[in-house]
Amino acid sequence: SACYSRAAGEAFVKAGVPHVVCCQQNEPLMDQAAIEFSRQLYLALACGRSVRDAFDLARRSVLVSPDVPFASNEVKKFLLLPEKTDHGFQLFSNRQRSPSDTSTAHGGSEIISMTALGDMTLSWVLPPPPKDIVGR
Repeated sequence: SACYSRAAGEAFVKAGVPHVVCCQQNEPLMDQAAIEFSRQLYLALACGRSVRDAFDLARRSVLVSPDVPFASNEVKKFLLLPEKTDHGFQLFSNRQRSPSDTSTAHGGSEIISMTALGDMTLSWVLPPPPKDIVGR
């Protein structure tokens, strides 16, 4: 959510990145708008929403936030590139995992579940903690 990031976003698109979130080139972005947008975008992605749905939810969140003055102007600054692309891709699955559902790709990592947004359950595969920690 960096101000004036459209040029960087277009460079990522040219490099082959299929889904790029950036901001308009011609105006600065208010910090509160960037914070609210980022928080809701990442939460929606983590909950298994598509890139398009997460982007739209994040924009609506900025629009209704009491912490963002002139929200109707701020929300127009967020862009999802490339513009004429299907952004229905889901980065993370929101399917419920059980403790016995471990992946060999993660070396038998521990699975930790956290409930968020009502009945949606988020699951993350975390590596096991290091065995030899020195310090804190």
